[in-house]
Amino acid sequence: MSSAKQLGKSQADRLVKIEDQLLYSNEVLDRMKLLESCMNEIATKADKINEMTCRLEAMSVQELMIRVETLEEKAATVGGFEYGDSSTDFVARMEERIEDLNDNQQTIVQMVSEMSKGMRATIGVVKAEVADLNTKLNVTMRAVENQTPVGGVIQYIKLKVPEPKPFCGDRDAKALENFIFDFEQYFRATNTVAEEMKVTVATMYLADYAKVWWRSKYMDIQDGRCTVDTWESLKQELRSKFIPHNIETIARRKLTELRHTNNILDYVKQFSEIMLDIHDMSETDKVFHFVNGLKPWAKTKLYEQRVQDLSTAYVTAEHLFDLRSINPNT
Repeated sequence: MSSAKQLGKSQADRLVKIEDQLLYSNEVLDRMKLLESCMNEIATKADKINEMTCRLEAMSVQELMIRVETLEEKAATVGGFEYGDSSTDFVARMEERIEDLNDNQQTIVQMVSEMSKGMRATIGVVKAEVADLNTKLNVTMRAVENQTPVGGVIQYIKLKVPEPKPFCGDRDAKALENFIFDFEQYFRATNTVAEEMKVTVATMYLADYAKVWWRSKYMDIQDGRCTVDTWESLKQELRSKFIPHNIETIARRKLTELRHTNNILDYVKQFSEIMLDIHDMSETDKVFHFVNGLKPWAKTKLYEQRVQDLSTAYVTAEHLFDLRSINPNT
């Protein structure tokens, strides 16, 4: 029994680990897409900068100087006119502007060159990070599948996840909690993370009176009178509707009345089912109630074992059943 539980726990831990690795793989893929988008944007900007650099470097100040010399010659030919002096001043100002343009051109070329170098360095860093993410993704996928690639292709295993059973609306806490538990496992196995999708899928498995209740609730949602758009809010609505408000009081009464009368395994089963509806009892009180309901001979055996927690008490009681099955006279 103990080895079976350990094996079950090991399988559960492995499923949790695989789920975490799958979530990490999705995160890595999203980061890769974002980085690739950034690289494309950076490359586009770098191309524009390089084009601008080439255009600036191709520009020649000599053309402007030739135009200035032409203006000077024209000014000399009309030196006798009243506006001769103003033409000379204009040429002087043009020369100053040309010098400023020349200085500005050199500054811009230098700045563009530095920006281009920076862009190239950034692209190099991004490419290195993408390569690193690709490596991590491959390692993660191999760990998830636990298989060696055949012919360079990773073999994927498609798991068939069993569908949960419907909930019909019985005012039975155990039935509803089993329904909720099954769907939480189902969402994990199918990697369903969107809250609205969880609500939609889970409510498709409501039947009979539970379906009637949900249709009425859905009309209230459509009219804006209430909101049920997350899995947590749906669980709260289901529990509020189908679990009696005094369920814990009823469970505690059953616990005090429960007695070991027949098979000890039946007693363990009944006790564990009642405990599902009790949430605020200390471990010491749980053990006390469990031992107190046993037959005298079984109670003595558990006192001798000095059990401290309910799980150990269950295992010890089941072991007593095995011993009595072998030797009914014990």
